[in-house]
Amino acid sequence: MINKNIKIVLYCLTLLILPLLAVLRNMRQEGRLLKKKETVKVFVQKVSKDRLEETLVFPAMVEAFNTFPQQAFFRGIVHEVAVKIGSYVQENMPIYKMQQIKPGQEFLSSWVRSINRGTVVSINVSEGEEIAQNTVVLTVADTSRFRAILPVNPRNIDKIKLDMPVFLMDEEEKIIDIGAKITLIPMISDTKTHLFNVEAEIPQNINLYPGKMEDFVLLVDLFEGISVPQELIVQRAGRPTVTIVREGKIIYQPVELGTLYGHSQAILSGLNENDVYIVSSSRRYHEGEKAIIQNLENIEQSNAAIAAPKSPVADIPSDTKLPWFVRYLVLNA
Repeated sequence: MINKNIKIVLYCLTLLILPLLAVLRNMRQEGRLLKKKETVKVFVQKVSKDRLEETLVFPAMVEAFNTFPQQAFFRGIVHEVAVKIGSYVQENMPIYKMQQIKPGQEFLSSWVRSINRGTVVSINVSEGEEIAQNTVVLTVADTSRFRAILPVNPRNIDKIKLDMPVFLMDEEEKIIDIGAKITLIPMISDTKTHLFNVEAEIPQNINLYPGKMEDFVLLVDLFEGISVPQELIVQRAGRPTVTIVREGKIIYQPVELGTLYGHSQAILSGLNENDVYIVSSSRRYHEGEKAIIQNLENIEQSNAAIAAPKSPVADIPSDTKLPWFVRYLVLNA
């Protein structure tokens, strides 16, 4: 009889202790036993207005703005070419010497003069060669200015405007202002490439010459306003949000998004210049929690210095007023 009663008592104690263990384990995991949860430490960046633009790069050849073929006025023999490729010629300047050939008549060699001024970009004959009338002897190009044909994708053509500045990108990917601008935007695309051949006019530049390949740059879709790093935009309840700290509390602030510029997301509304958004934290957090803002200047060192939050029941002060069996259960749960 006694053994039976002992079994009943032990069974009842087991029914009481098991739920207590489960409750204590949950309290330990949630950090609500013996010690309050640590206030989250956050690193923030102040919201500021930026100037952003989309960069479009077009590899294109530098071309002379105009070319003037110098044609032979008659059939004859070229006796001398007085210029070479790269020579600059003035109007009415002698450029080649030629003897006319006509049956039954004999002519002396005479100089043919340039009808345009510019730089010689090609010579198509050699001395002693007999050529026909209207043969292009050489070509003179107007190098007082250049042009480049930029192949623009149809999805970007609406962003291109007349007189829009055109820049040059050097080998170090620096953008250089050369004073160029858009002068022609075609109404239709090329039938073969389906691209729009947009023309840019370029002032004379000692570093440019016809035939040189360059990377031309257009800065389009300019934006001046608030932006944040794209990775800090989080979708919550179907709306984009940015996590900010306002009056010491964490807030999931809904925002209206604009254009994405690389890794920077334009913000049309939802943030103001007095706000600060969270870029990192010492632990996970929830909306409405209090937060301690850390200094951003030494963020890397500070991040390393912030230790992971200790378990709230890792250490129990000796003066904690709890029964010994509860302390034992907590520490061994």
